[in-house]
Amino acid sequence: MKTQQIRFLSRYLIFGLFSLLSVLVVRADKIAAGKDFAGAIDAGGILRTWGNNSIGQLGHSSGVAVVATPTKVSATVTYLAVSMGQDFTLAIDTAGVVWAWGNNASGQLGCGSSLASSAAPVKVALPTGSTATVVIAGLSHGIALLSDGRVYIWGSNGSGQLGHNDTITHYTPVAIYDGAGVSTSNWRYSAIGATDLSSFFIKTDGTLWACGSDARGELGTGKA
Repeated sequence: MKTQQIRFLSRYLIFGLFSLLSVLVVRADKIAAGKDFAGAIDAGGILRTWGNNSIGQLGHSSGVAVVATPTKVSATVTYLAVSMGQDFTLAIDTAGVVWAWGNNASGQLGCGSSLASSAAPVKVALPTGSTATVVIAGLSHGIALLSDGRVYIWGSNGSGQLGHNDTITHYTPVAIYDGAGVSTSNWRYSAIGATDLSSFFIKTDGTLWACGSDARGELGTGKA
């Protein structure tokens, strides 16, 4: 019985995989996944999303709760990168502008507004004239690495994951602070990362910095 079950599962998984490939593999270049939803950017920069859309996290403005077929987010905007949190999406277009959609209860859209959610893409309120090269979504917070090496961060901050020397929600992107509570806006970074409640940054000198929850030793400080 166990052998038969395993064989059946294998056939089912292969069938499912081939079904996905028949839709996306021809032009898919980048992929991201949130909680029960996903998205892929093809070679031409078209972003398609699918899955759970209960709070607009697919960016279709359709009002449909579940979208089973990969669907374009925009007919006019092309994208370079995408990242997904629990129920929101962040994406960088080919001009370096960061867009966001989905839940905004914790400011995770970074648009400077306390609107509850947005099913249509809204611009993340990064400093005027800035462009982003990398964007990362945590559970309910976002991080952007700008083309000049600066980092800005926004959203939920109950565990200090924004590194802004406080634990309040930030609806507009802010600079991070060092351990002494001094702004690091003059620091330059080469990489960023995030878990659900923690954030990570690599400076251009190669040093690794972290902030947020350390409940399971995720900050790597040697103290759990």
